[in-house]
Amino acid sequence: MYGAAALLAGIFHILILWNVNVQRGNLVVSRASSPFLSVRQMSVRRVIEERSRKISVKADVAPMYHGDVLPPPGAMLVATTLQGITCYPEVRSVDTKNRLMKVALWGEIVNVTESDQEGIWNGDVVGWDINPKDEWVSRFPLLSEYIVKSQSKVTRRKKIELQDMKFVTTLADFEERVERDLTSWTQGKNSDQRPSPVDKALDIAGDLLTLLKRQRGVSLIQLCTLWGVPIIQEPVYRPFVTTLLKRASANDEIAIITSHAVGGLGLSAIFSPKQYPYLKYAAHLASFGCQAAIVADSAYYKILIGVVLGYTRENIRDHVFANQNPNEIIDDEKFETLFELVDKELKQLPPVSSEKPDDLLLPWDPSKNLPSSESLAYIKEAQIVANKVVGSTKQLDSSYDDISRQEDTAIPLEDILKKRSERQKKRKGKPSGSKGFGG
Repeated sequence: MYGAAALLAGIFHILILWNVNVQRGNLVVSRASSPFLSVRQMSVRRVIEERSRKISVKADVAPMYHGDVLPPPGAMLVATTLQGITCYPEVRSVDTKNRLMKVALWGEIVNVTESDQEGIWNGDVVGWDINPKDEWVSRFPLLSEYIVKSQSKVTRRKKIELQDMKFVTTLADFEERVERDLTSWTQGKNSDQRPSPVDKALDIAGDLLTLLKRQRGVSLIQLCTLWGVPIIQEPVYRPFVTTLLKRASANDEIAIITSHAVGGLGLSAIFSPKQYPYLKYAAHLASFGCQAAIVADSAYYKILIGVVLGYTRENIRDHVFANQNPNEIIDDEKFETLFELVDKELKQLPPVSSEKPDDLLLPWDPSKNLPSSESLAYIKEAQIVANKVVGSTKQLDSSYDDISRQEDTAIPLEDILKKRSERQKKRKGKPSGSKGFGG
């Protein structure tokens, strides 16, 4: 009896040590994890956790050390600046001979090398990540104007130092994880779900992947915003986003319409297959300047956007009730009434159809796409209507001028990010429903 008890105690002790020990080159388990939880080894030095139907991607416990094998191209890392600002470099290429990683970070390409001090990495900024003249950028009307204006308004430093560099995942591995849990992106989220900072950084990439796997009928992605510091931490520069935007822009099965916020304060991309009713839903969102990062003012439009994006009734309801307009009282009866009105409006969008969004099956079938000439004509007309929301690029110019007056772009980047980090900490604790639908 005593022998069995001692054996059990010994096993428990080993599990505890295994749980808290930092293991290099082996499976690493978060210190916060229980030793009795089931852990699946996805690959060396990475961990995932399933929480509220959401796959939560965690960084390694152990930082990357000088002399370690460098992560491969397509890897996402997490690090902090010497001022304590978290960032997510995306590895674009690796020179193992010279111990150099070329990474995309905050809209720039940075050559990262080991410094003389263990744990510190030197970054030399060598250029912008997006060239406004690139062919893929032309698939997103007005994106080039946003990029040109924002790049011209920001004074950037030449060097950056990073510390606590950790491996998070690769695009290939993340793509597999998304495929295993598509509902985390296709059904919407509720206010009880608390995504981690890494989850938030990967949210847009996950949304784009579900689209490319034909598991989203309409996808709404925020590309740029002008209610924050230009270019710094813009959605388009989050991990894997530009890589996946290029992939989507080269996909002939997918229609792209850009949606412009009133006054030129934001730019979203709306994707759909080139078939009805998805295409007319996408055009409808763009017609009133729908933005992924802005919460619609009325309950009606909250419901409409959620329905078009394919989210569950339960999560749409949660979003509406968590973000009520003080001047609009919503109860269950009014919610159901508005839901019926949304269904009616979507049916009546030209060309008129009888199906409800709930009746549509995924994955969508590319063989049902419209002939090329017909789809191109429809997309062109939808974009003309969408462009009228922003008015002209003169509004875009004035919007950037307003931002540049509010933000001193001569302030060092780290100071600007520090201020933004402090503002984000003050907003902690607010339900995730306070954000807009989409990426």
